Amino acid sequence: MAALTAALAADQAAKAVVRATLPLGEAGLRMLGGLLVLHQQRNAGISFGLLEGGDRALLVLLAAVPVAFLFIYALRSKGGSRAALIGAGLICGGAVGNIIDRMIFGEVIDFIDLSFWPAFNLADAAVVIGIALFAAGLIAGRKVGDEEASGREREEGR
Repeated sequence: MAALTAALAADQAAKAVVRATLPLGEAGLRMLGGLLVLHQQRNAGISFGLLEGGDRALLVLLAAVPVAFLFIYALRSKGGSRAALIGAGLICGGAVGNIIDRMIFGEVIDFIDLSFWPAFNLADAAVVIGIALFAAGLIAGRKVGDEEASGREREEGR
């Protein structure tokens, strides 16, 4: 749950600062020779602008279903991989951060613009990092579980 709380708090705090300091749609703070630009923009679609203009309730539902699944996984998984649990927390925290935006503003606040990638926010980054950790944790956990099962089978003479 710490990863969920950290991702959600960081995302919402960053978006509050962006709303207070960067005018919507205007050129913002350029860094790294213009490779990174911080500016406020809004995204009415889902991640990276997909499904722009879609039904607001449907977009919230699309985000809420996997969040519910991962939240239940995190609560019920006592012996799960630490990486998978942290990943699940990051995914949930990021998704909830964007759901909050969608419910309050009707769209998501994006502010990190890499010139070669669609604009995103800390919630999106938490989701992407969380997916990688979750997958790695599940794969590593499965390999460990498979090796333990194989060892038991060898010991039992199967």
